[in-house]
Amino acid sequence: AAYVPNKIESIIGFLSCAKNGIIWSSCSPDFGTQGVVDRFKQIEPSILITSDHYFYNGKKINIPKKRYKESLISDTQYYISSNANSCKAKE
Repeated sequence: AAYVPNKIESIIGFLSCAKNGIIWSSCSPDFGTQGVVDRFKQIEPSILITSDHYFYNGKKINIPKKRYKESLISDTQYYISSNANSCKAKE
């Protein structure tokens, strides 16, 4: 699953999933935190790809990681942040 804006990393993630027969589900940051948590809790993703921020109308908008982190990241095996270039396995 991906919680990312429309940018090149989103397309790469989708194409990688499509090539390997993996189910892809995504939400844009304007869904709001509770909408994203509700949607992803239903599908219980194994991998969560996120972005730290996005740009709207020339302004940088940070995505509040703390709000969804406790609800989603704890249930996934891998967490990937597209801006920090990090991948963490669940311990």
